[in-house]
Amino acid sequence: MISKQLVLGGTLFLGGSVALFALTQKNNDTTQAITSHEKPVVAKQEDVVRPTVQPLTTDIETERRLLEQKRQEREARTLEQERQTQALLAEQERAKANALQKAQAEQDAKKQPQATTDDSSPAKLTVQTRPEIIKAQEEAKKAEAQKEADRKAEQAKKAEQANNQTKEMAKKDVKTDKKEPVKAETKAPKGQHTVQQGDTLIKLSHQYGIPVSVIASANNIGRNDTLTVGKNVKIPSKSEAQKIAKANEAKKSDNKEKTDTKVQAKEKSNTKKSNKVPTHYSVQVGLVPKDKATELAKQYRQAGYKVQTSQTSRGVRVLVGSAKTEAEAHTLKNKIIKDGRVKTEGAWVKQVDEINAP
Repeated sequence: MISKQLVLGGTLFLGGSVALFALTQKNNDTTQAITSHEKPVVAKQEDVVRPTVQPLTTDIETERRLLEQKRQEREARTLEQERQTQALLAEQERAKANALQKAQAEQDAKKQPQATTDDSSPAKLTVQTRPEIIKAQEEAKKAEAQKEADRKAEQAKKAEQANNQTKEMAKKDVKTDKKEPVKAETKAPKGQHTVQQGDTLIKLSHQYGIPVSVIASANNIGRNDTLTVGKNVKIPSKSEAQKIAKANEAKKSDNKEKTDTKVQAKEKSNTKKSNKVPTHYSVQVGLVPKDKATELAKQYRQAGYKVQTSQTSRGVRVLVGSAKTEAEAHTLKNKIIKDGRVKTEGAWVKQVDEINAP
């Protein structure tokens, strides 16, 4: 215990001596500073944390250099980002190309599932197709083959039909040639015309200036008869055409007189038979329903005709005019047919004994 107290006392004494010496030395420094008119030096406080202030740069060139350095750093970062982006896009393109190549390889494998490779060729990736897909492909191929076969059969059938038609036409031409041989270089005699393909009486009439009726009469054919290719048709001269036209007019007049005579005889016969009500003749222009009959009658009345109707079991009969003789009724019928103010689909003479007003 005594030794510890001694040691503690010695330590306190030594520390006090050191502190006293330091205080004395500090007082001496202060006294010297005041004596020499110098500012006292303030001791630094080690325990106080002061913020570090970066000094302002007053040099313009330094500022520019710093700004340029920052700009270069930004550009470097931008270039690096662009490089990374390009690398990423290139990687995506490579992945896409690989995927397309793989898909093409799968399609090729489907198209040629039984293709064999040589031993010398490098090993390739083989793709196995599922059985249902192979079956569907085979069915599709069979359907396509059947369709192609049907199409070829249809074409062959059409070709055969065309061939048969050609043979039939050739047979007809041979028969025609045997009956009436036609030479292309042979010229028709004067006053005649060799019929060519497409010739008609109307065409010959325009070509030679002769009426159709005259050419038909000169060749003893009808106005609507067709001309046989290779046959010679007589073309009358102008004087002959005039004679034939006069003969046709006379013939027409005779036919008209005969018709009128027959009509008159018929009228007389009908007059003798009828001893109850005087017989009338009208022109029937329609046998239609009631609503259409009203419209049809209105149309003829507006054109100035006298219209009467008669109800029948099949509809309403529309009658135009009233004539005492059949000849007058025929004249009225021709007038109605030629009248452009009314639309007549069919008109005929009707003998009536009683007419009901509409």
